Amino acid sequence: SEIFIYDIAVDAGHLRKGIGRRLVSALRAGALADGVPNLFVAADNEDTHALDIYRALGGVSSPVTFFNFSEASNG
Repeated sequence: SEIFIYDIAVDAGHLRKGIGRRLVSALRAGALADGVPNLFVAADNEDTHALDIYRALGGVSSPVTFFNFSEASNG
């Protein structure tokens, strides 16, 4: 019922060519065509370029907290 994209990255040599925008649009269209209405993509708050693109594509931000469990955080 949903797709979660952890990260979208475009090679530095290909930035500002609309690749990320087209990728998100294609993923949304494919998900909807397959009956999956919800697509989520994570973005760091510091990545203002990504935030701007997702908002321009109609995305709505939601407050969420991610928890990181790594070897260094074993309690």
